[in-house]
Amino acid sequence: NDAVDGLKIGTDVSPFEIRASVSSTLPEIFIRECKISKTGSTPTASIMTLDVAETGSITANNITVTVI
Repeated sequence: NDAVDGLKIGTDVSPFEIRASVSSTLPEIFIRECKISKTGSTPTASIMTLDVAETGSITANNITVTVI
């Protein structure tokens, strides 16, 4: 989505912003819940604070979709 700045070094990662971005790009899809995690951690629906030297990433191989 061009209106979303994306993930940047040292900024929080919000599952709410990710969900909103996907919803605005694919309005025909209803997203009930979006969870995020650091590698090896349990996914959470809470905002994740990153250290100043960390950056988030989204790649196809680390996205899971559950169809209900």
